Amino acid sequence: MNGDYAMGKIKHMIICIAITGSIIIFSFLSVITGKVCIFYKGFAIDGNGNLYIGKNYAIEVLGQDGSVLRQISPYTSRGYRFTIEENNTILIDTGDFLYRTDLSGNLKESKEIHGDGLSVSVLHKYVSANGTVYRMKSRLLRPYIVRMDGAERVQIYKMPAFDYTVKLLSVISFPVFLVSIALAVTEMKKR
Repeated sequence: MNGDYAMGKIKHMIICIAITGSIIIFSFLSVITGKVCIFYKGFAIDGNGNLYIGKNYAIEVLGQDGSVLRQISPYTSRGYRFTIEENNTILIDTGDFLYRTDLSGNLKESKEIHGDGLSVSVLHKYVSANGTVYRMKSRLLRPYIVRMDGAERVQIYKMPAFDYTVKLLSVISFPVFLVSIALAVTEMKKR
């Protein structure tokens, strides 16, 4: 009887490992293919009020209505930082090169910087050319951006629901996966 109970526990742990492992693989593939972004590279606002969000493989440009206007290449497949200067030039720092582009992503200039790049990243706070302050905040691991209009805070962006779901599933599944493996191995050693 006790052996049946132990086999049942192991069976449930293996099912848990299979489910959480599948979620982890799905999440990983969604992120590396660029279908989902769970960590942002920064954000900026241009003179027209369009929002630029640094994602894994592109800088996504959103109109004031939230529609995607275009995507701009960050000129790297690795990490990068970016900001928008007052003259509506995008600065992209890859650690090795500093790129200057127009707001459509057309390259104006590039120069080698050998890791001595500018600290151009705007991850949590951005001040636009007209002095408006924007902040990236997070509620339950879901990033959103607010415009600070005096005492009023107006939300202008929130991580898409699918991206947020993948992020939450990843955060929850990984530790459950590891604990399930450890428990299954411990149970098997007892036998």
